[in-house]
Amino acid sequence: MKSKIIAFFGILLFASALTRPALAETRQLSWGPVTTYTDGTPIEAENTVSYTVCWANDPGFAAGTVHTLVSSTTATSATFDPAAEGMSDYQTIYFAVNSVLATGEKSALSDVLPWTPLSATVSAGVPIAPATLGVTINSTSTSSGTWKLFWDPVTTYTDGTLIEGENTVSYTVCWSNDPWLAAGTLHTLVSSGTATSAAFDPAAQGMSDYQTIYFAVNSVLATGEKSALSDVLPWTPLPATVSAGVPMAPATLGITNSSTSTSSGTWELFWDPVTKDTNGNTIEGNTVRYTLYWTTDAQLSPALLTPLVSSTTATSATFDPAAVGMTKNQRVFFTAKTVLGTGKESALSAALSWRTSNKGPGVPGNGRMVKRNKK
Repeated sequence: MKSKIIAFFGILLFASALTRPALAETRQLSWGPVTTYTDGTPIEAENTVSYTVCWANDPGFAAGTVHTLVSSTTATSATFDPAAEGMSDYQTIYFAVNSVLATGEKSALSDVLPWTPLSATVSAGVPIAPATLGVTINSTSTSSGTWKLFWDPVTTYTDGTLIEGENTVSYTVCWSNDPWLAAGTLHTLVSSGTATSAAFDPAAQGMSDYQTIYFAVNSVLATGEKSALSDVLPWTPLPATVSAGVPMAPATLGITNSSTSTSSGTWELFWDPVTKDTNGNTIEGNTVRYTLYWTTDAQLSPALLTPLVSSTTATSATFDPAAVGMTKNQRVFFTAKTVLGTGKESALSAALSWRTSNKGPGVPGNGRMVKRNKK
């Protein structure tokens, strides 16, 4: 199995469920040490590796939104007080780290780590956000069909303790055309339902065919405490008349370094084979091909997609970033679609985010957040 080179930031947050006075608390962000260049060769011992940590309210780290948390530290962690840094309760922020060598070479920023600050008085008794969102067809009783969004039940607080039986958990489901779920773009699908699924008709909700939308869910307790929003689930509506026999989009896109035969290296994209249509039926007697694209647009606007590979039956493809027009340290997004011999095409896959780079230090990864001391 190929190993993905995209840096992954997972979140781990510990908090006490005890009621306590309003005390400032510190958090610790940590990441794995960088010991190699992007081509996999070890960084020499005399070439010291330091790190710069920044945060923003904008997941895209747009200019003017970025704050420096730590600069030029050789440690692989940074301790901070959210309130002192100006981070607001319930407002998701995004961390990223890059590595810098003594020679001046620096890596691209890591993938972002989203985190929602909760002060000591707020975090007591807060439920976790729902996880494992998915969408499945419910019926074809309408022109666009009805679909079901589902998720795992929430049974614990953010500190891992069980939610008491009398403290009913309900859920609020929203969707947006914006992958960052900007407040003004949110539509409510379900409010305060206790079920762990929600049926919906895309057309009745105002969702446009072939236009990707993004779902998110939060949990709300009978006490009024509510979680942060879940991770988003991208999904593309298709009309019922079209969806019959339409293949699923490729899933589990990954990328790995293939060789260093060019100045920017040769890279390999890979994905799982598509064997079913959107109704769950196995594709039989029909050639399955794939088309890959790249873009700098996180929303994958069709007009901004650049073809990378067209009509391949393989489940991997190699490319040279410089040769296809990517520049050093540029954030790009890959997506793919499935095309059958009948001509029917899938929606675009979820985007795979990646930064190009020439030889330099690797990108920090394996990030996590933990609670430290109260003060």
